[in-house]
Parts: sequence; C-alpha cells; structure tokens
Amino acid sequence: MLQKRKKSAEVTGVYAAINPENQYIDYRTVIPVREGILSASLLSIRAEIFDEDGHKVRSTILSSREIKIERIGRYTSNLSNVLRDTTKVADLQIKPGKKSFKGCYWEPERDATDERNQKELDFSLEEAKVIANLKPHLLSLRELYMVALSYKDEPEKFYKIIETSVKIYPTNPVANLNAANAAIERGDIRMAGMYLQMALYDTIAYKNCRGVYELLCDNTYEGIRLLKSAKAEGCEEADHNLKLFFELNQ
Repeated sequence: MLQKRKKSAEVTGVYAAINPENQYIDYRTVIPVREGILSASLLSIRAEIFDEDGHKVRSTILSSREIKIERIGRYTSNLSNVLRDTTKVADLQIKPGKKSFKGCYWEPERDATDERNQKELDFSLEEAKVIANLKPHLLSLRELYMVALSYKDEPEKFYKIIETSVKIYPTNPVANLNAANAAIERGDIRMAGMYLQMALYDTIAYKNCRGVYELLCDNTYEGIRLLKSAKAEGCEEADHNLKLFFELNQ
C-alpha cells in the first residue's frame, strides 16, 4: 500500500513493500513546485531500502536523467483549476427525453493482469460479465472496459461498470478519464471535475470531456476551443456536443 510521508511540505514519500519476486513499483504522485522550478536538475529523489527489521540497508539518490517531469495542466496553468465551483453552473440543463452531452471513452491498454488472465483464466465476454458482478477486482481495467461496452444499450449497467473500474483502479489515468466522461453524460459536474484531475489528458477523449465541463462551468471560450480541437481530430462526440450547446442556447 502506497502512502505519502507527512514530514513537511517539501518532501513527498511513497512506501511500498517488495519481495525478491516483485521489485517493480508503479505509482503516480503529484508534487507541487514553486514558480520557476521546471527542471529535473532542481529536483532529487532518494530511494531508501529497509530490511524486515526496519534497518536501512541502502540509500540512493537518483540522478537527474532518471527523473521525468510530466507537465500536467496543458490547458491551464494549474491542474487544481480543473475543479471549479459548480454552485454556479451554466444554465444548460437537459430536460428528460431530450438530447444529452456525449462522452468519448478511451480503451485501456493491455497490462500484466491481462496477460495473466489470458494465460490462466481466459475469460469469455459472458464469463467476464459474471466476474464483474461477483469479483470485479479479478479483472483487468481493459476487461472491465469490454464488459462495460457490452452494456452500451443499458446505460445504468454501463455506468456501474465504469464506476467500478475507477474504484478498483483509482489512480489509473484511463479509468479516471472514462469515469469523467460518464459523469458528464449523467450531468454530475462535480464528480466530472474530480475525475478530470487524474485523467489521461493528452487525448481527444479528454478534450471532449473537458470541453463540456468548461461549458457547464460557464467558461464558454475554453469549452468551445477544446471541443473544436477535438472535433478537428475526428471526435464525433465533440461535434455532437458543440451542436447541442448552440441548440440549447438559441
């Protein structure tokens, strides 16, 4: 289990138990930085290894070339700006039976769980649907996504699997992106903003979702800009959402 160290505002720590058979730690963390600190040469990461008795056996500082800086907030100067005050949402309410905004969903890539399941369990779609209801944590994110797609004509079941996916994989950028799109379709703007903070951002699916989110938060310029950018890249959902926006505001 990964936890942040609470020493000071200057230090972020990640703890993980490892064994000789599993020495790969995959995690994602966000470190707030002061203005101007945009170079890996100004950051340091220390890896400390402890034995079972809690004694430090090794301490290593990673070189700057081993540190990768991912600039989130491609569309805003601060990622926290994604989460807006939704108490003043634009008057774009969708009446029952009317058209609604559409999300653009992103298929997760195959991962180690996929490979394991294919080798050991080899679920058919029908089997995966049963497992998704009984023991969803046994499925990979991609398998859960395939189950969700099978319920495209049953919205409540589709949304349930999408929400289950992000609960099982809470830090996965694709799981958060799809959950944000589902929230947009259901009109849950607050949750959409929460999921967008951890979503895979360099995709047309993000632009579409973020565009609708900005429109609903009364940031019309940014919303239209993002949706038109997604439309230009071939996103049909963005085209639909743009037309719906102008239709609702006639």
